[in-house]
Amino acid sequence: MTLKTRKPTGKASWPLVLLAGREKCGKSFTASKFSASDLIDRTFYLEIGEGTADQYGAIKGARYEIVEHDGSFAGILQAIEDAVAVPVDEKPHALVIDSVSELWGLLSDEQESIARKRGKDTITMDQWNVAKKRWRQIIDAARKNRGPVIFTARYNEVTVIRNGKPTTEKEWKVDAEKNLAYEVDAIITWTKPREPFINGVRTVAFDVPQGGFAPKDPANFDLDKFFRSLNIEGGQRIYIPRKEDPNALPERTADDTMAQLDAQAQGQLIPGGGER
Repeated sequence: MTLKTRKPTGKASWPLVLLAGREKCGKSFTASKFSASDLIDRTFYLEIGEGTADQYGAIKGARYEIVEHDGSFAGILQAIEDAVAVPVDEKPHALVIDSVSELWGLLSDEQESIARKRGKDTITMDQWNVAKKRWRQIIDAARKNRGPVIFTARYNEVTVIRNGKPTTEKEWKVDAEKNLAYEVDAIITWTKPREPFINGVRTVAFDVPQGGFAPKDPANFDLDKFFRSLNIEGGQRIYIPRKEDPNALPERTADDTMAQLDAQAQGQLIPGGGER
């Protein structure tokens, strides 16, 4: 096999950004306001389990378009794929998903329902793997957008658990699939209204202080200014998703086949082997 290589472009591509905050802190407002920026063309706003997208259309200059879907995983995934597939002219399109906390809640609730149908009190590891694969499909679809991708999520103060027991310590935690922080290029959080904090950002445009930093003018923070500070040069986001090898799947055993037939008889599985 011939080795294929290429040189890095050195150009900054549009990032995936996570806006995580407490209730009523301004994360959805911030995402909506960015649609007024002249850095982008159209903004496709995908709302999941929230109810503010119509209201925030009254923001001065806001010009986003609400992407309709039926609330199901398949509907949400298709909506993202359709939005990303819209042709780009001179300026890229922005994609907003508000919120991924609700999305992860949907995927978790699906598996909890399946567990109950199976007579189980808890979600099994194989079920969590199914939820994570569905989550990965959403993230991979969003990554294909040539412009900025903005996720919103809830940010909660929770009790620290150590050795399986609660402690008196507290920590702030993003309410979403646990690997989301690794997926995005920038994390901006709010623990109080109008007080954003840049927890981390991948950039070579400036030195990022260890532990993050607060914007110079937090009360007037917006994503237009933030993106301009990153010196975006329109570099193409190059991402190669993981591909499962079908040959790596274990062969079915007689026991597996009998277990599936038994589950089908109880109405727990669809004949093709997929969960309801």
